[in-house]
Amino acid sequence: MTDTAESADTALPQGALGLKGRSRWLQTFSSLGNRDYRWLWIGYLFSFAAIMMQMVARGWLVYDLSASTFYLSLVWSMFGIAILIFSPIGGVVADRVDRRNLLLITQVGVALVSVIVATLISLDMIELWHLLVASLASGAIFSFNMPARQAFITDLVGESELMNGIALSTVAMNLMRIVGPAIAGILVEIIGVGGVYWVIVACYAFVIGSILMIPPRGASHVTGGSRPGFFLEMMEGARHVWEKK
Repeated sequence: MTDTAESADTALPQGALGLKGRSRWLQTFSSLGNRDYRWLWIGYLFSFAAIMMQMVARGWLVYDLSASTFYLSLVWSMFGIAILIFSPIGGVVADRVDRRNLLLITQVGVALVSVIVATLISLDMIELWHLLVASLASGAIFSFNMPARQAFITDLVGESELMNGIALSTVAMNLMRIVGPAIAGILVEIIGVGGVYWVIVACYAFVIGSILMIPPRGASHVTGGSRPGFFLEMMEGARHVWEKK
């Protein structure tokens, strides 16, 4: 079967082979042909870059203030605890409201948290408890951001391009997992941890701008008729996760 496919490719003219290769390349990035998804994906890059840079900057700052691995783990535990508590709520909310607007509100929220931390650092007023609260607040906000972000892909590209859209967003995330911490490490040496936080704020500002480039769509994903109550829907979601684990 492989020999037959190779023979068929060999039989094609050189120009046809080039077009075939170009077609496969275009299919790999087909979702980026959608203008609204393209803006969302660009926002992904800056959002994930900000998250990764913040991991480095916050960790460096906590250790600089406390010289304690315990407090370092505690700060990140606050982030995880908030996500554990609020994620079920965030998922239900994302199914009931305009996801574009929810994304916009949550990105403004994390940007404000970063602005506060950056300002405190610049004024030399930052304390460890500020970072604990900031980590808790960021985790709570991201609990609403991430379900809306993932579901919004479907709203933009539709079922036919859903897998491609998710794959490309995963590529953006994994790329920034490598690039983001490296950039943060270099910038800490050049402009200090406070400067890195202002760069993070700039990244979030760009994300907000990219979301504003996407027209509001309304809660079109909310079907008519009766639906389970808010808390009942949370329980149904938890039961579904338990059954699929």
